[in-house]
Amino acid sequence: MNSTLGDLLLEDVDNGALHTLAEKLCAAKLSPASIHQILLIPKLVLAGIRDPKTGQQLCKREWDSNFIDAPEIKSQRQPMFTSSECTGIVGKAEGKYRVLFAL
Repeated sequence: MNSTLGDLLLEDVDNGALHTLAEKLCAAKLSPASIHQILLIPKLVLAGIRDPKTGQQLCKREWDSNFIDAPEIKSQRQPMFTSSECTGIVGKAEGKYRVLFAL
C-alpha cells in the first residue's frame, strides 16, 4: 500500500488511487477479502480526519466501488465450532472462564 499511496497527499487519495492499488493487489495474488480489507484502510483514515473545532470531516469522498473495481468476495471460509465442540470447551473451562466461554 505504501508504494502506491505513500507519496500521495491525502487530498489526492481518490477512486483512481484506490483503483491503482486494487490492480497491484490483484497482481500480487492477494485474496479478494484481503484486498477489500486493505482498501478499507485509506477510506477509514480519510473519514477520520476531522476539524478539531467543528468535528466536521475534512476529506470527504464518495467512493465508487465499480470504478475501484476490486474483486468480488464470492465465498469466504468462516471457521466455526460445532455444538459438541462448544460443549467440550465450556466443560473444560474453569471458574469465571466457563461463564465467558458459555456466552
